[in-house]
Amino acid sequence: MGFRATLEKLNIKLNGVREVMKKRNAKIIAAVSAIAILLASTVAVVSASTSGVVYIDGKAVCKVDSKSEFNRALAILEKLHVENNVSDRTDKKITCTFTLSSVKKVSADDCAELLYKECLSDYVRAYCISLKGIEIGFCATYSEAEQVVEHFREHIINSVLDKDDTAEFVELTTDFVISSKICRFDRVTEPEKLCRTMLNVDDHDETLDGGDASNRVTAGGAHEFLYADKNFAFGMLKNEAEVELPKYDFSFNLGELNSSIEYKTIVNETYSEIIPFETITVETDTLQIGQTKIDVEGESGIAENVYQIAYVDGVEVSRTLVSSKVITEPTACVKLVGTNKLPTATPTGSFMWPVQEWFVITSEFGVNRNGLDEEGKYHQALDIATDRGTPIYAADGGVVTFAAEYDTYGLLIKITHESGVETRYAHLDRIDVKVGDKVYKGQQIGTMGITGRVTGPHLHFEIRINGKPVNPRTYLPTKMPWK
Repeated sequence: MGFRATLEKLNIKLNGVREVMKKRNAKIIAAVSAIAILLASTVAVVSASTSGVVYIDGKAVCKVDSKSEFNRALAILEKLHVENNVSDRTDKKITCTFTLSSVKKVSADDCAELLYKECLSDYVRAYCISLKGIEIGFCATYSEAEQVVEHFREHIINSVLDKDDTAEFVELTTDFVISSKICRFDRVTEPEKLCRTMLNVDDHDETLDGGDASNRVTAGGAHEFLYADKNFAFGMLKNEAEVELPKYDFSFNLGELNSSIEYKTIVNETYSEIIPFETITVETDTLQIGQTKIDVEGESGIAENVYQIAYVDGVEVSRTLVSSKVITEPTACVKLVGTNKLPTATPTGSFMWPVQEWFVITSEFGVNRNGLDEEGKYHQALDIATDRGTPIYAADGGVVTFAAEYDTYGLLIKITHESGVETRYAHLDRIDVKVGDKVYKGQQIGTMGITGRVTGPHLHFEIRINGKPVNPRTYLPTKMPWK
């Protein structure tokens, strides 16, 4: 065998070795690939198991990274409901489960948006009529809601006018609020039907121009209309024609809201009222400073006044005088006010009669009708008799040293003058001064009475000098005061 033949045999063996090595490498590569696929699947499973799949009524919507992201999405969803004034909360069940799913992973904000649209798939924006925060009903457009409210107001006013024929004017003071809200599609009501519901009227065959609610509002699923836009005509009204609402004698059907309806009535009422008299002051020198006297008694007049009175639910809130007719004129009171200066309390040294009106002397000094006074002694005073209640005056200026009830004297006043002179006034009905008062000559100090030991109304008048009684006639004017 030559060298060439040997070389060919070696090549054949080498080729065999190469084939064996190729087969072994293919097996190794296949094994490595299988391991790589297994690792990738494991990573995917692990990755999927850490994501939460969000469902609405069992339908997967999206997935989020964690439970905290899901809770944040729910909070954002609630905020969207509030911001967009959603009247009804959805009854769809929202859950989050950590499992495998092919749905797209999103942020909490995007998740909330997806949930918002899914929840409100059968919702629509409409106009809500509410009273004191309580929803009454929904209309497709603002103009329809306005018509319903105006019709309801008109009905209440007419009902009040029918019941109260004295009312000149009635105004509904309850504020109905019309606001744009998102609500379930089936809550949007035709104006006529809503009026019947509010006013408790049975349905009848009459229909309204504009068709039913399905022709006037956007069908469910129009998500772009679920967000508030003041410049957008919510409800997609197709016919803005004025709706002619029926007129009936309704009774209210608002349940607890009946007591919330407030209205104001204006009525004209006539009253007979007193006209107060005025008091006219006139100065006079016939009275001392500080003294007053009614010269003419005042009398009130009578006027017939017509008032326009406003009532809110029967309670008066205001009244305005419309007209006035004097039935009896008032008489003014004339009051005299003294301008004379008060005389001094300094004794003058002379005496005036303590009674200035007509009187009689019923008992002189020294003797009386029985010859002796009450104490069995000679009478020590003058008894001056006239009507009970006649004013008693100080005989001269001085200081009051006693003013009270005393033994048989009854009510007694003692006045001390200069040089040991004292005057006494007994059997008084009333005392007008007190101990310590400085009185001037002619000042009223009391009234004639019947207190103490008496047989009739009179004044027991004494003058004492240094404690000894003296005859008053010696010091009194001889001319009687009334002459």
